[in-house]
Amino acid sequence: MSYAQNLAKAARERRIRMSVLPLGLSMSGTATGRLQDVGRSLGMGTRRIPTKEIIAAVAQAHKVEVDDILGHGRSRFLICARHHAITQCIELRPDLSLSHIGRIFNRDHSTIIHARDSWAKKNGVMRPAQRRAVYAILFKDAEPMVG
Repeated sequence: MSYAQNLAKAARERRIRMSVLPLGLSMSGTATGRLQDVGRSLGMGTRRIPTKEIIAAVAQAHKVEVDDILGHGRSRFLICARHHAITQCIELRPDLSLSHIGRIFNRDHSTIIHARDSWAKKNGVMRPAQRRAVYAILFKDAEPMVG
């Protein structure tokens, strides 16, 4: 598969992932537009979710410490939580480059790519229960939209 085909496939997969939103929300438009629409519907304007909040929500959902996710521990449950946090940062903050996310996690961008790919491979796009747990923490004040 060529580089261009890989990029097109990644873009399609990202659009599919971004179309599935928490709390029954559904949107149309680009990925960034969808996130802005989610923010507006939750009463946040165009507020971007800080990566610290994303990491803290994933840590709470996995019952680990934020320092463990950002640290260099290599036990299986820490790696699972770390990959989940990286994937959530990629999905919820499309404005950040992989290199920038790598700096947040004290890792190289290629490690970020591996984490994203291995999380997707192990969990499909993402386990719905884990997605709901993280979104329930991040969007705790939101009310579900009906209709």
